[in-house]
Amino acid sequence: MPEPGPQSVEWFATLGVGGVVAAFMFMFYRRDVKQYTELWQKQSEQNALVLKQVIEVIRDNTVALTKVVTTVDSLHRRLDGTHAFPQREPRRERD
Repeated sequence: MPEPGPQSVEWFATLGVGGVVAAFMFMFYRRDVKQYTELWQKQSEQNALVLKQVIEVIRDNTVALTKVVTTVDSLHRRLDGTHAFPQREPRRERD
């Protein structure tokens, strides 16, 4: 399609009514496709950033939970060694 200007008017005049309608539809279609492609690319970049942040949070939480479990196990062993708590029988598998 030619650039906008006086020559564009002459070019559109040669197309007829149906050609002009088709040309405008094509112009708007191309503009919409370009716009949505750019939006999709920006959204994909933002999603990748959010995914990296979520993975970092999961990694940090895993490290913290591992420390908590280790600390609780250590305290549990200390309490069992210093106090005479009644021991429970191990859990039995149900039939």
